[in-house]
Amino acid sequence: MLIDASEFDGWENFAAFETHANFIKDHQKSVERLALIAGHNWQHWLVDVIRMFLHPEARAFDKGHEGEAYQWIVGR
Repeated sequence: MLIDASEFDGWENFAAFETHANFIKDHQKSVERLALIAGHNWQHWLVDVIRMFLHPEARAFDKGHEGEAYQWIVGR
């Protein structure tokens, strides 16, 4: 899964974050690899935390490295 979060500044409130976290928890086994295009340093940190707790192999890429992220997702 490739997610472009480069324009994402964060959740509006804790309830929105909690809804998102529950969605991820319920669907994590369906994803083998997760590449996130990050626009903020905190997003890199968040991916590092995710790696410790979730099933998918996860990696953050800086904006402008979408091609590298795609290549990693498909395993090339």
